[in-house]
Amino acid sequence: MKAFWKVEDLKKTGFPTLPYKKLLLITLIANLASLALALLSQIFLPPQIPLYYGQAEAENIVAPSLALILPSIISLAFLGLNLLLSFVIKDDFLKKVMVISSFAASLFATTTIIKIAFLVGSF
Repeated sequence: MKAFWKVEDLKKTGFPTLPYKKLLLITLIANLASLALALLSQIFLPPQIPLYYGQAEAENIVAPSLALILPSIISLAFLGLNLLLSFVIKDDFLKKVMVISSFAASLFATTTIIKIAFLVGSF
């Protein structure tokens, strides 16, 4: 049985010019896993969660618990935008920066979801 994360299989799909293909795949899987975690943890979360920490007033900090999927969706959008831009850009260094920044955004989104879920969730 072949592993689905093999780089050789990705070369056949039209992604031969992207650097760090395994990191890109890990980023996509982590984003989808954090999205699933946010959706599955809805039963353990209160109706409102503290999501917007930058706001000054207490009423503006809280959001509905379904808004916990926002960090993962924004990170997925950032990954998709970087992926599309990397097909246009010819410089390998910029492609590497885009893949690494997508991984960083995914890491921050996953950390945010996990920390908020453990902070206010009743597990």
